[in-house]
Amino acid sequence: MIDLKNNTWLLILGAGILALLAIVLPSMSSINIKYLDETTFTWISGLEMNLTDIGWITDENVIVIGVIGSIVIGILAFICISLAILTKAKDVKIPFKGYVWLGLGLIIFILPFIIPIIMVLVAEEATHVYYLRLPIDLFSLFLYSGGFMCILAGLEEIRR
Repeated sequence: MIDLKNNTWLLILGAGILALLAIVLPSMSSINIKYLDETTFTWISGLEMNLTDIGWITDENVIVIGVIGSIVIGILAFICISLAILTKAKDVKIPFKGYVWLGLGLIIFILPFIIPIIMVLVAEEATHVYYLRLPIDLFSLFLYSGGFMCILAGLEEIRR
């Protein structure tokens, strides 16, 4: 069994980095084999890029929810990275550290469920949300992994 006693901060740091990657990397790509110039990369914020141009999806409501979601994820990532650095570098005693990490992990873990549901509720057409969501995408994968890492670190801290 892996001893996480002195290394829980690494899990939190990894969770913060994965959350940042979920914002920075495209959440979905659509590859058109017949017309390669129609290959499209889409970010959760609604930004679309193909080989010829870059722009936004046409539904402003989905863009607003995506940008707000990206900002929330960025704030959570900053909190995770800051707490990891404070925990390791300064040996700062953060009160209820395990519960804070557990809460952060739960929030990060459920965001891939919440953001698409809100997008579907506010979208003018279902196709606008379809382009952002596939069964497996980088956005969900990174946030599930980061949330799980935070939850694991929080449970380890609570157990101590």
